[in-house]
Amino acid sequence: GFIFIVRALVGTVAMISFSLILSELINARWSRCLQWIKNSLIWFGKYSLDVMSLHIPVKGIVIMLLATVLSMSSDAISSNFSISLVVLAITMVVIVPIILVVNRILKR
Repeated sequence: GFIFIVRALVGTVAMISFSLILSELINARWSRCLQWIKNSLIWFGKYSLDVMSLHIPVKGIVIMLLATVLSMSSDAISSNFSISLVVLAITMVVIVPIILVVNRILKR
């Protein structure tokens, strides 16, 4: 329990630090690319509950599909850093449209 709390606090401090550094850099030269990153973080922050509720089932499906395609076990996929990045990318590509569609339907 104690380690969980420490990790949560470290993650919170890291995110706040990252946000402060990003806000300083946006005022610097690289504003176009960093503005896109800032807008993406704002969007994910706004829909964080939706992302958190969808990412586990979608990630599970993606891992099972990749395990089938690559003829690997799901544990091997989860422990491989490169493939885990692919799983992350696919999961985000799937989750974002789902959230957009669901929120558009709910606004009606």
